[in-house]
Amino acid sequence: CESALRGDEAAVIGRGEEACLPGLRPLLRREDELVAAMAGPATELRSVTSRSHPMCACYPGGGARYVRHLDNPGGAGCNGRLLTCLYYLNPAWRGEDGGQLRLHRRDGCVVDVEPLLDRLVVFWSDERTPHEVLPASRP
Repeated sequence: CESALRGDEAAVIGRGEEACLPGLRPLLRREDELVAAMAGPATELRSVTSRSHPMCACYPGGGARYVRHLDNPGGAGCNGRLLTCLYYLNPAWRGEDGGQLRLHRRDGCVVDVEPLLDRLVVFWSDERTPHEVLPASRP
């Protein structure tokens, strides 16, 4: 059951809907520029010609989380996603609010990323970056 895996409220922004969200287009343009710049050292990204529709997600608190997962579990042949870009819009976030992103490294260590306002996190979508969202106590 999907609700047992993730407790967020999410919406995919479809074609033409980007104009309804002020600031989204410039953000997406900057992310596209970043991916293009990363294609120099990360040769896998040289074949990127498009991106999926953006998704907005909110964790409503009350312990809502997203269990450890991969955004593209089947690799390039699955959903085609190579990178995940997360941009945080959490004003006045505090540690006790929870909802940190936990990245699982290959060496068994974890890295917790605080969901601070205006933070962009970019990581591989495949088996290189299993991750989860820790329980959130407030939206």
